[in-house]
Amino acid sequence: LEQDGGDTESERKVTDKATNSKNNGKDTKNQPKVSPYFSDSGSSPNPPKIGDKDTDKKKWTPPKSPYHLVQETLFHDPWKLLISSIFLNKTQGEKAIPVLWEFFRRYPNADVTRCANPKPIADLMRPLGLNEKRAKTMIRFSEEFLARDWTYADTLYGIGKYGSDSYRIFCLGEWKDVQPNDHMLNKYHAWLWQQEKAGLL
Repeated sequence: LEQDGGDTESERKVTDKATNSKNNGKDTKNQPKVSPYFSDSGSSPNPPKIGDKDTDKKKWTPPKSPYHLVQETLFHDPWKLLISSIFLNKTQGEKAIPVLWEFFRRYPNADVTRCANPKPIADLMRPLGLNEKRAKTMIRFSEEFLARDWTYADTLYGIGKYGSDSYRIFCLGEWKDVQPNDHMLNKYHAWLWQQEKAGLL
């Protein structure tokens, strides 16, 4: 005989089956959503790279030319490449390049340069002329390089057509959309077209 109020074994099975069915139906109305980046499965997807606008675009590496432009060495570091354009503007390369390497030894990045005292920079650049103006330009440029949301370099303080063309050619690979005015940059640009026509790019 069964006791009053008790459940038979068959009734318990029916109840358990209904409960499991409800859970398996994934009734998640009152459950918090969990980001896939914090999954316990061990196979969570990789988060997207911040600031990587063209993740599928092939990375551009400018080819080495017979002209040995300094931009061919600095293309991997846009700040250094643009600083070099300030050094080389209206200055012969053989005079500017040795001073440029010494500048990078003392001021290796934009963060160091934007906090620098302009006088030691001006003293270093004295042999190149316009040294005080260039020192202040590089400090302000370095500040904007880090602080501003920019795409093309000619929107940054102190960067004109020469620096902008250099950035587009060597850093972005947009050399087909650029027509340089600088003598040596023009030579490199014409050489790129020769390489393209020969099927070497």
